[in-house]
Amino acid sequence: MASQQRDGWTPRVAALAVLSLLLGAWAFFVPLLGPYFGFGFETDSAWAFPEPHWTLSLAPGAAAAAGSLLLLLSPLGLGRLGLTLSLLAGLWLLAGPSLHPLWASGELQPLAVSETKQALLWIGYFYGTGGLLCLFTGWLLGMRMLTRPAIHAERTPYEIRPEARERILSL
Repeated sequence: MASQQRDGWTPRVAALAVLSLLLGAWAFFVPLLGPYFGFGFETDSAWAFPEPHWTLSLAPGAAAAAGSLLLLLSPLGLGRLGLTLSLLAGLWLLAGPSLHPLWASGELQPLAVSETKQALLWIGYFYGTGGLLCLFTGWLLGMRMLTRPAIHAERTPYEIRPEARERILSL
């Protein structure tokens, strides 16, 4: 337990890392399996691998899942790399769809007919997933910072601690 606290790993960190892993898996598999359930973006065929799927969902989903696994293995010193991967994946899920027209011809559009379903597709594929991933990664960064030992200035050997000084003065 002491080594877990020293390395910044706690059960809360593990729970958030598992949630981030699940979000990464969602981002990876939703373009592949979504069309089975009428939740397709850009294509109605399942297991299709067009360029928007690779650059906007599959790559960041794999990066988030890999980063979460590295975070779970943080006693090996890979936690920071895992957090960085997960954060970058979440940021790419948020920014990638807006930047996609810069390198691709045409605009990225969901296949849904109704505006409600279009909104759900944008949230489910990119913005909701990326936002939650950034939120969980931010919490993980904060938790790892809080569990690190604080750095204090060294005291001189003759310095009296304030508690001891009060005890002496009360005699």
